[in-house]
Amino acid sequence: MEAIQITNILYLISAVAFILGIKRLSHPKTARSGNLLSSLGMLIAIIATLTYPGKKFDFTLILAGVVSEQLLEQSLQLEFK
Repeated sequence: MEAIQITNILYLISAVAFILGIKRLSHPKTARSGNLLSSLGMLIAIIATLTYPGKKFDFTLILAGVVSEQLLEQSLQLEFK
């Protein structure tokens, strides 16, 4: 099996996990597992994207996004206190 086929299968698995996770968010009893399932689906999609064969990613942009998200989160928490 080629690397691109494995990536496509990972995308399919992540989409199914994400959709099923969102479906489970509709009831309080299953919301935690739904959130976990959706998060797992997104993690699989991120890993599949970052390891996509033949593509080179600029990880400085990813790092900049993580840092800006953390700064935004900290500023929003200060407003709520």
